[in-house]
Amino acid sequence: VEHQRHGPDPEAEDTDGTEVMSLFTDPTTERARWAVCDTCDRKVVKVLMICEACGCHLPSKVALARADCPLGKWTFRIMETESAPPRTSL
Repeated sequence: VEHQRHGPDPEAEDTDGTEVMSLFTDPTTERARWAVCDTCDRKVVKVLMICEACGCHLPSKVALARADCPLGKWTFRIMETESAPPRTSL
């Protein structure tokens, strides 16, 4: 299983030339940890409900008051008692 890193480069420097402390370990250590975790019987992979059209986590998106389906299958509606803030698309 190939795992992708997310986050800043651990070798990055700040704009003043000082080393930036990374929240992430080096790639070699990360791969070694994944090798252990990939064979662990306690590892559980849960499938998330993601919309392939917009990439959103569906349980979160459908709960947002001012969200729209990018395919137009459901839309944001303003209740009569609400004022109309600017719409944002997720």
